[in-house]
Amino acid sequence: MDDIFEAVNDGNLLRVTQLIDKRGKKILDTRDEDSFTKFTPVIEAAEEGKVDIMKVMYERYGPSILQQRDTGGESALHWAAFCKQLAAVNQLLAWDPKLIDARDRTKRTAFHAAADHDAVDVMKAMCAIKGKDLLTETDDNGDTALHVALTMGHLAAAAQLLEWGGPQLLEIKNDEGVTPWDMTAEKPKMRKAIEKYKQ
Repeated sequence: MDDIFEAVNDGNLLRVTQLIDKRGKKILDTRDEDSFTKFTPVIEAAEEGKVDIMKVMYERYGPSILQQRDTGGESALHWAAFCKQLAAVNQLLAWDPKLIDARDRTKRTAFHAAADHDAVDVMKAMCAIKGKDLLTETDDNGDTALHVALTMGHLAAAAQLLEWGGPQLLEIKNDEGVTPWDMTAEKPKMRKAIEKYKQ
């Protein structure tokens, strides 16, 4: 096996280390041509929650590995959040808490990615670092994490966001003038679940 992506997928730490030793750190700049967004090995490891492999890559490459992005501009933190990989999220933020501010091509943060996939534990870890400022950050459509959570029907994430931010989050308009409250008008189950936060 001479493919670093296979070694990462298999969780084969020894093989990953051997491949880095054999080919040098430049192997960590390789793109997975079979993936839709052309992951690098560290993004693949973060997406799969392979923290031990991420650590070897970080040690061999250096902190700049954390700046790698896929073709959509998403970082390892975006993918770890998206895939609910809490241990990977925690490790990435321990290395560089400023990663929390990284945005992809649509201006979404990893916090948006966590809300997009109902990753409440990941959202909590991020909020512990940056605080409530995360609640009002918007993407290039003006959507907050609450807009994203409700779009996807993720009531656990929506409830957590509203617990932190209160009813004012329901009134934030996106670029189309739509509030999170408006989004639930034709979704009675969702509206009922969040109406207790409305004042």
